[in-house]
Amino acid sequence: IRATREIKRLCPGAKISGGVSNIAFSFRGNEAVRRGFHSAFLHHACKAGMDMGIVNAAQVNEDVYSKLDKELLEMVEDVLLNRCDNATERMLEYAASLEPKCKPTAVRKLGETAAGPKLTPKLNPISADFDPLAPPADLPPVPSYTPRADPLQRSAAFGQLESLMKQRIIFIDGAMGTMIQRFKLQEEDFRGERYANH
Repeated sequence: IRATREIKRLCPGAKISGGVSNIAFSFRGNEAVRRGFHSAFLHHACKAGMDMGIVNAAQVNEDVYSKLDKELLEMVEDVLLNRCDNATERMLEYAASLEPKCKPTAVRKLGETAAGPKLTPKLNPISADFDPLAPPADLPPVPSYTPRADPLQRSAAFGQLESLMKQRIIFIDGAMGTMIQRFKLQEEDFRGERYANH
């Protein structure tokens, strides 16, 4: 963040891009902490002059800096801004107390249940003898098709190949360029008689 600010001061025409997700790579799997770092870093780096960041666009909209959990934000900024000597230890201890999949705007400690409406079970309105995969009874008749007629006349060589293909598995290697290289051809070989003087 300080480097961004200094680069902008000394080279005001320079553009700065950063891989924001790298700032908390070690917290993969702890969604609240990692995304909290992304949001806070993006906030401060943009204020310092960063022009572009490689981010998860959906999470940027969801994890707005002003909506971050206040306790989480304090822990994150203590590390980002180096505000106290034991910031790293406090963050590691705090991160270990969080539900791994909670969001930075709705932090939950381990063992806490997510807030939300309590839903009562409902009876399935579909009867037990109903098969959802069964085709409709009023399907239209299957259309009749005429076999495709090949407009090209088959040569004698094609007949031999077709006969072999009905008896064996044919493996066709597409590396024709490699096969040609074995002959160590030079430019004049490729020119031939027609383009010999070109």
